[in-house]
Amino acid sequence: MALAPAVLVNSVAPGTMAGTRMTANLDPQYTERAVSLALTRDFTAKEDVVAQVLTLLRSDSTTGQTICVDGGRVFH
Repeated sequence: MALAPAVLVNSVAPGTMAGTRMTANLDPQYTERAVSLALTRDFTAKEDVVAQVLTLLRSDSTTGQTICVDGGRVFH
């Protein structure tokens, strides 16, 4: 709060993404289960994560938010 409004702090929490080093290190059974629990039944697209980051970078009025980009695996 001491840095607002000059500094806006947000985060993006991606789901399981295919083709990443992190996913490559996971047990394949875990990866399959993670994808099956997402409402989209698919991996999180890297392009969707990038798009959300760019949206937050362009915003002057969004702060203090964590945006889940995970195909509906976690919803609030």
